[in-house]
Amino acid sequence: MQQAVKEGKLEPWLLGRAEDRMATEVRDLQIYGTQIKYDPETKTLNLWPIDDPKNVDKRRAAIGLGPIAAFL
Repeated sequence: MQQAVKEGKLEPWLLGRAEDRMATEVRDLQIYGTQIKYDPETKTLNLWPIDDPKNVDKRRAAIGLGPIAAFL
């Protein structure tokens, strides 16, 4: 996927979403804040924890995503 992004064959946000998804699968922090999890106890959807949340909008902008607040 990284090579496809470099070659312009894949939108960067798709790679970002895949990277976040893989991080959540191994219970790691996500990078771009694209993944939400369901909490069966509270029956709510919550953003999966993000690494360095202070700078998430900068990282999102770099791959063509809007601000996290707009996503949520």
